[in-house]
Amino acid sequence: MLSWLQSGNLADVVIADINMPQMNGWEVLCNLKASAFFKDIPVVILSATEKSQERIRFLSNGAEDFLMKPFNPQELNLRISNIIKRYSHE
Repeated sequence: MLSWLQSGNLADVVIADINMPQMNGWEVLCNLKASAFFKDIPVVILSATEKSQERIRFLSNGAEDFLMKPFNPQELNLRISNIIKRYSHE
């Protein structure tokens, strides 16, 4: 995903799961927020964890939103739409 961005592609929002095979959600968030070029891309984290501490950790380190799995796809679409609207007005 980072190589895709580094090759000149732009993302309105990044959706990452905590448990991904090559780069987990925490690594994605940290890499994006540490980058001068990508730090302003909103990140939505998906996870099956019910631990409030995990949600707090991600949100306090720059995640725009955190959604528990299983989730309603319509809810995810609305959250993404709201994020895009919010960021397009800045």
